[in-house]
Amino acid sequence: MYKKFISLISQQEVYISVFENSADSHIREIYEDASKDASFGQVQDLRDIAMNKAETGGFGVDPNQWFDTITAKINILKKTDDAVAAEIDSDASAQLYSARNGLIANVIIAVLALAAFAGLLCGRRQNTTHLCVDE
Repeated sequence: MYKKFISLISQQEVYISVFENSADSHIREIYEDASKDASFGQVQDLRDIAMNKAETGGFGVDPNQWFDTITAKINILKKTDDAVAAEIDSDASAQLYSARNGLIANVIIAVLALAAFAGLLCGRRQNTTHLCVDE
């Protein structure tokens, strides 16, 4: 049980490290603000008790206290997750809008360039090939 506990804590630390290293500064700030909540420190204190007394037992922690503390931390993390998801959604929408506008501009430029090229081609060959509409 202790090995599993340590393994889960290690996994969580790796996930948080990957998140912190890959998130942009604004999203990282959202997490850092959330992690200042008292529940984060309280959960760490309870983990320290569990690790320090793993061999001897006698943790002296009320299970209801643990449950309430970890629930508070989970709720903060859920709010953080919602805020990060909203930020990512907003960024994706802005990028989609920008890409769509860029595509429209490029299509307009291509059509205008094609029309100008066709006009030049027809102007040069108007008298010889009759491929273009006569005025």
